[in-house]
Parts: sequence; structure tokens; C-alpha cells
Amino acid sequence: MTDGIITDIYDTKEAIVEASGFPLSIIVVGIGNADFTAMDELDSDNCTLVAPSGKKAQRDIVQFVPFNKFLTSGLDPSAARVHLAREVLREIPDQFLGLGSPKHKPSRKQPQRCRGMGIIQRP
Repeated sequence: MTDGIITDIYDTKEAIVEASGFPLSIIVVGIGNADFTAMDELDSDNCTLVAPSGKKAQRDIVQFVPFNKFLTSGLDPSAARVHLAREVLREIPDQFLGLGSPKHKPSRKQPQRCRGMGIIQRP
């Protein structure tokens, strides 16, 4: 859980890229109304995260979910909790399968630059 801006984004990217080869998933829940742009960048769903050193992540291991999205959804609290849980855990199966199955390997197409520093987008 986080309430704001990442103060060590370069070290964070390096650590995530390094960890992307291990059986690990990182789930971040944003609390409050801070600018979570950096978190969206780390949650590279359509992009390959690239560390400042130039090393590319082997797979996407980060899932970022803004908590306020579910507080202000207009749903009753029970339904909001279910939707929050579903979104928090949504990427875990693909992250798990991406560890060794050739069917779940990232696209071999040449990646393209994505908005945001250090991210390459898959076509």
C-alpha cells in the first residue's frame, strides 16, 4: 500500500527488473488522491519495463490498483470489496504461468517506446 509518489524510482525500476526473473508478484494499492503516474508506469501491462541500466524486465510482475476507484464506484461496500479483490488479483494467474510456459511468453514482436520514461510498448 502506498499513499504517494515514489522517491527512488530509478532504484525501484532496477529492483523490479531484477526480480522479474523470479517467482514473484508485486501488488501495490494506492491510497488517497496522490499522483500515481509512476505506479502506472511500473505496472507495465502493455509495455516492457526497462531499468535505468537498460536491462529489460523478463515479464510484468507489478499490479497497481488505485483504491479510490472502488470507493467512488457507486457500488455498495460489499460489491466494491469484491471488485477490489478481483482487480488486485487479476494478473496473478498470467504472472504465474509466464514463469515457464512457452504459451505465455511475451510477444516476440519488436517493442515500441511507450509514454513514460523507461518503458517499451509491445505492439
